[in-house]
Amino acid sequence: MGWEITISLAFNKAISVRVSNELGAGHPRATKFAVIIVLGTMFIIGAILMTVIFITANEFAVAFTNSEKVMTVISNLVTVLAISMLLNSIQVVLGGVAVGAGWKPLVAYINLACYYILGVPLGCLLGYYLDFGVKGIWAGMICGTTLQTIILSIITFRTKWRKEPRVRNYSMNRDLITLAEVWQHSEEDWTLRQEKVKIVTNRVPIVRVI
Repeated sequence: MGWEITISLAFNKAISVRVSNELGAGHPRATKFAVIIVLGTMFIIGAILMTVIFITANEFAVAFTNSEKVMTVISNLVTVLAISMLLNSIQVVLGGVAVGAGWKPLVAYINLACYYILGVPLGCLLGYYLDFGVKGIWAGMICGTTLQTIILSIITFRTKWRKEPRVRNYSMNRDLITLAEVWQHSEEDWTLRQEKVKIVTNRVPIVRVI
């Protein structure tokens, strides 16, 4: 779990910086490509870890404890743990994409709604009222994480990166710079033409007609 979180946070920071830099440089296609590659990579990592947990459901707890009771409890929580591994791999990276794209207020509202309006109340309901215990609380939080992941995925894959504000600003600034360069070259050409005319005019002999 610790390794998975560490890898996810590393990819979170990396994709956040990459998306921000690519959008600022006016490269929407590179932004989309980076997002797809990172999400695909983390999905594969999460799927591998989830599979390993399912396969070693009754054995991997031995690495952390010698207590039979603790191992039994961990074995009962294998399903929610495996699902959490997959969801956290994707959700953390999607958060990095959103931060790099400048969607921080939107992500804050999504987190608030998914965790504190859905996840926590549902976890309390399952854990305490319906007597599912830790498994119920964890399942409620997984529901909140799932909803957040779905919403961020829809927003990310429906985004028209070419229409992002920073890409438009870059294109506008580039056009302004191009116009300024053209205007500068035009002024230089006009100045050179005037100087050439003056030189030719000075070299032409003046003939007086008597």
